[in-house]
Amino acid sequence: MKTIIIDSIQQDRESVNAIALSEFPEQLKVIGSFASLTEAKLDIVAQKPNLIIIKKEIVESSDFSYLQTLDINCTEIIVISKFDKRAVFKSSNSRFAFFEYPYTKEQLIKRINKAIDILKRKKMDEDQLRIAINKENIKGRKIAIDHGHHTIFVEKELILWAESDGGYLTFYLAAEVSGSRSVEDGKYYTILSSKSISYWEPMLAPKSIVRVHNQFLVNIPNVELIKRGDEPSVIVKGGKEVFISGKYRHEVLALFPKT
Repeated sequence: MKTIIIDSIQQDRESVNAIALSEFPEQLKVIGSFASLTEAKLDIVAQKPNLIIIKKEIVESSDFSYLQTLDINCTEIIVISKFDKRAVFKSSNSRFAFFEYPYTKEQLIKRINKAIDILKRKKMDEDQLRIAINKENIKGRKIAIDHGHHTIFVEKELILWAESDGGYLTFYLAAEVSGSRSVEDGKYYTILSSKSISYWEPMLAPKSIVRVHNQFLVNIPNVELIKRGDEPSVIVKGGKEVFISGKYRHEVLALFPKT
């Protein structure tokens, strides 16, 4: 989880960074350390951190106003300050995790663990919602594809194939849709999903978009030619050839019975 530390005292910033490295080496990645919220704003906008740890002697209302504009589903905020919490809560909301300075290492670790748990729950809720949306869309003709901070709804018929690249999946479309990118001089249009091929495979199978290879999904209705033989493959609209691996060979060929 991308983390930004904000503290006017360099030694305290370094102390928080050391705790992040030693106690949360797998969960947290500190992407910025700043003396003030003003200095941090450009990186907050550009990097979209999941966790912000901010310590200030006096937390001003303008600070809360800015922090409240950040996406509550993506960013947790830990505020360390010398203040009367009751007064602060009158002008803020429960998305901020407050505790007072000075603090112990154990207190900070506890707060960070809580923030990580909250973010994980939000991520699970988001994934479950996406699954529900796509299951509902199976009844219709559109597929919801997460692209950055947007969701693009794509007509199933436009999808030609999808290609895996590590934990991501690129959808190749026959025509342009809002948010897609032109490739091969406009021959195809692509949308990059942050979800893996393993995530998409069971979701798309009811829509006849099936796995033919460890790296590829193919939209069966858009297959124009099938090659059998020793190295079977399919040719989709536009001329792209996608090879069928041995693991999926029998199942895929069965979709194209000889006549």
